[in-house]
Amino acid sequence: MLTTFLLLALCLVTHGQQDLVLSQGSCPDIPVQLNFDLKRFEGYWKVYEAFGAPYIVGMSCVDFIFEQALDDGRYVNIRLEGDRDVKVLGFKIWTANEIYYGRGTVLDDVTNARWSVLFGGKPDNYEDKTNYFILATDYINYAIVYSCIQPAKLPIISESCFILLRRNGSPPAEISTHKFNLKSYGVNVTNLNKVNNYNCY
Repeated sequence: MLTTFLLLALCLVTHGQQDLVLSQGSCPDIPVQLNFDLKRFEGYWKVYEAFGAPYIVGMSCVDFIFEQALDDGRYVNIRLEGDRDVKVLGFKIWTANEIYYGRGTVLDDVTNARWSVLFGGKPDNYEDKTNYFILATDYINYAIVYSCIQPAKLPIISESCFILLRRNGSPPAEISTHKFNLKSYGVNVTNLNKVNNYNCY
């Protein structure tokens, strides 16, 4: 009963964060990409696999677009977009494009790979809390992004994880190693689901 209450409370606290894969425990301290170069990381990324959070389930052709904000090098504009079929009585009527806008603040000046990110809204002091991590990237082929939130010191966390590719196709061999590393830090990689990128551009 207590666990159910905590899960419901977490849903309310993390509303707007876009991270809704819930589990018990605390956020793991996973190493991030060293000497992260935001300029090289900018641009379009295809979502190859992702945690099955409600906002992304059923979407196809999902892209992340990262762009350093012009007003300050500490800020990153983030756009997540994809297509969702609109159906009536089980029949597809049309395909709607959904877009989520986010804002990231680079908090770690050493690696620049630890961010505070929020999609929609701006609660007090959100820029003081790191919740988005660029775990690994070679900039030209793949990237692994992980997010974890543990509000109010509850024994419950809200996670998301994305395997990103610069272009459609099979992921490089390094992805298997990175998944193993995620698992070793307690991240349930079975939550990763392949995104439908068939006939996407």
